[in-house]
Amino acid sequence: MHFFKVVLCWFVFGLAMSNTRRHQKRVNLKFLTKSGLKPVECLRKLRDVFHGDTMSESQVRVWWKRFKAGEEQTGDRPKSGRPRSQRTHPNTAILQNLLQQDARCSIRGLADVSGLSRGTVWTIVKKDLKMRRCSARLVPHLLTQEQKDFRKRICEENLALMRQDPRDFLARVVTTDETWIAT
Repeated sequence: MHFFKVVLCWFVFGLAMSNTRRHQKRVNLKFLTKSGLKPVECLRKLRDVFHGDTMSESQVRVWWKRFKAGEEQTGDRPKSGRPRSQRTHPNTAILQNLLQQDARCSIRGLADVSGLSRGTVWTIVKKDLKMRRCSARLVPHLLTQEQKDFRKRICEENLALMRQDPRDFLARVVTTDETWIAT
């Protein structure tokens, strides 16, 4: 759970920092516009101050026109459309935490535990967390050291059997378990 809090704090801090930098650039552009500079001159000055980490020329022109027309606000305008209500960063972090605890859980199980719809859970797992279903046999991070040692011994025994009679050995191998892994 501590990892989840650290990641969430890092994400929120990063968002706040990027919004602060964006706001600083717009405030500076507003000052330069009110000083009577043209958009190209404003862009050059912004690049000097922010060392290349600045707005694109088209964004400078858009904001320059706004400030020239008398706009005082440096923040973004409200977005149109339906706001995200379920596919949020806290919900993504919750699902990631659940999958780290047990990577073998299903979409339905995650939906039941998290209280989100199955469609939302599927979208977060596939698109936001970039995970896919895969054989649990390929995910050793869920195993204890004792289980890993046991599997190693079994693999060595199977390898010896394979070397003795490959056709007979492959006819007896069956796998069925699945889990979620990051791609």
